Amino acid sequence: MKNIVFVTPGIQVGGAERQLALLAGGLRDRGFKPTIISLSVAPKPLSEFENLETYVCPLEKGLGSPRRFLKLWKKIRQLEPDIIQGWMYAGNLLASILAIGLKPPRVFHSVRASNMDSTRYGRQILLNGLASRFSRATIFNSEAGMDFHKNIGFPASNLQLIPNGIDTDKFSPDPKLRDVIRRKLGFSPGDKVVLYVARLDPMKGHKTILDVALACPEYKFVIAGKDTETLEASSNVTCLGAWENIAELYNAADLLVSISNFGEGFPNVIGEAMACGLHVLANDVGDSRAIIGNTGYICSSPDAKIVSKQIRSIFARRNNVAKPADPRQRILTSFSCNAMVEAYARLYRKEMLDHVSK
Repeated sequence: MKNIVFVTPGIQVGGAERQLALLAGGLRDRGFKPTIISLSVAPKPLSEFENLETYVCPLEKGLGSPRRFLKLWKKIRQLEPDIIQGWMYAGNLLASILAIGLKPPRVFHSVRASNMDSTRYGRQILLNGLASRFSRATIFNSEAGMDFHKNIGFPASNLQLIPNGIDTDKFSPDPKLRDVIRRKLGFSPGDKVVLYVARLDPMKGHKTILDVALACPEYKFVIAGKDTETLEASSNVTCLGAWENIAELYNAADLLVSISNFGEGFPNVIGEAMACGLHVLANDVGDSRAIIGNTGYICSSPDAKIVSKQIRSIFARRNNVAKPADPRQRILTSFSCNAMVEAYARLYRKEMLDHVSK
């Protein structure tokens, strides 16, 4: 049994958290013993974590109180990890600190973003760059993220790329579900439905999509994601807030629009929507272009006028021009969950074999 301990800022609903749950579950199926340590309490944990070994030890800013940190330090030693895998900036830093004194301190980092806002994350990025010099490898889920961090000082010698994996069983085309959800949301069969999925955050493009909807009153827009129910929108927009089963919305829509201002690495919503057979229009941030390939559309600018024009063009020519390639097939071929899990498993096995041979 190979003990893998993941240290993550939280286990709430989110793309990075969903990837962690998929990875831990896949490793468990391959004979590893994963344990997830969450550094915060989630009011509503992601359901995928229910079947995984989790340990919640909430810390305040920094290292938290000495009592809580000592409790966490003891828990790590009790688990006797073969590998400690940090997850996102805060998880990476705590993983490195908690591994001090362990023999051998086999620590891996994982970065899930690209050009994040330095005013909000600058200190964490700087410290993570310093700590990554002592990790066995820093794993990125996107080329954009790896290039950005390499250019700001992360050591190039131990950077590795493992793209996100999409659960193609959970995210798959379902015509019956499409009809049910469209009726539930009050749409008629002939409505063209544009979907935007993102939590309310400055890095996302909610203002842009609201302006696009205002400029395109002939289409229905659905916006989903944590806190989006608070948005003020035009009458053709339905703001749902957090939605439990997002695959329902992918199936109900005719087009996914993905717009972010900065910070994206591998936008999970693009891969999930594609796995449901939905074509995507995205601006060129992170690895969006590489994920979409020839199955969708890239908008050269997040300007609302340009996005509106391209949405109209997409819907207008669908009856006269062949559609792009099958998006689901691209996900099955290039971004499967199995490929992601196996890449991590190979990395961990190699690390442990190298240690035994020394």
